[in-house]
Amino acid sequence: MMTILAAVPGSDTPPPPPPPLGPPPRRADTTRPRILVVDDEIDIREALEWTLLGAGYEVATADSGRAAVEQALGGRFDLVVTDLRMPGMSGGETITALKALHPGLHVVVATGYFADDTADDCRRRGAEAFIRKPFDLEALLALVHQVLGRA
Repeated sequence: MMTILAAVPGSDTPPPPPPPLGPPPRRADTTRPRILVVDDEIDIREALEWTLLGAGYEVATADSGRAAVEQALGGRFDLVVTDLRMPGMSGGETITALKALHPGLHVVVATGYFADDTADDCRRRGAEAFIRKPFDLEALLALVHQVLGRA
């Protein structure tokens, strides 16, 4: 329904200005789960970001473990999807640092370098789930839903 504003004949009061064009300003929605995607490969970060945004999550990205920790210092996340092999801080070190800041943080590891000893180390550090690269985006999304209890 559209409201039309007009001056009343014989009135000296001009009509109020029309509302601004365009979408209303976005408010932070604290009910949607927040996910941090950590990967040094921009194509993977962007693909995950768009997939998770499309599924209704709030998403932030980081290109390194250090950048992920900086973001976690500034806000809360419900889940992190992290690569393991990154320059600088490794994925394992990233998990340890993030869990120290936010013990309840859920962790999904997405890596192309997967071995049993790697999985055991990540579990000890707090990872809950793993997916091997290259992965299907729908499979990753299903895993995220499962970890967050939204399956």
